[in-house]
Amino acid sequence: MTDIIFVFEIHQPYRLRRDFFWENRLFKHVQKRDFFKYYFDDAVNREVFIRACKKCYFPSNQILLEL
Repeated sequence: MTDIIFVFEIHQPYRLRRDFFWENRLFKHVQKRDFFKYYFDDAVNREVFIRACKKCYFPSNQILLEL
């Protein structure tokens, strides 16, 4: 019997901070370790990801588990 493996890849883009352009954040030299904190909004990224999980990822995984 042949095994079949399903692979699903999800993608959520990083959201820029809302004050990115207005607080002179553009084109500043940033240490590599501070890059994400400086340019991207972790709270919004987390909120959007949790919402996507509840609406899409969890239900689709549940359907696959019931097959």
